[in-house]
Amino acid sequence: MLVTLFSLYNAPAIFQNYINHILYNALDNYCTAYLNNILIFSKTRAKHTRHVKEVICRLKAASLQINIGKLEFYTIKTKYLGLIILIEGISMDPKKV
Repeated sequence: MLVTLFSLYNAPAIFQNYINHILYNALDNYCTAYLNNILIFSKTRAKHTRHVKEVICRLKAASLQINIGKLEFYTIKTKYLGLIILIEGISMDPKKV
């Protein structure tokens, strides 16, 4: 379990570094991560299943938990960090503008 102390002022940066370390060779290959937001992308359903399993295994090995209620699987449109990501491209979320 990752616990930060009260005197640790740069906890988000340390957590981002921790996530980057956990997903080091997957980042930009089939996933991207910003703090606790992880986006997994794949060209085929079979690869996507394999990539999701790999990311979940890595998070579990690092003793990090997943909120299953916030997950989306096999979608072609998703909201991520104020953006709407589609197969055709990326646009701003109108609610965030």
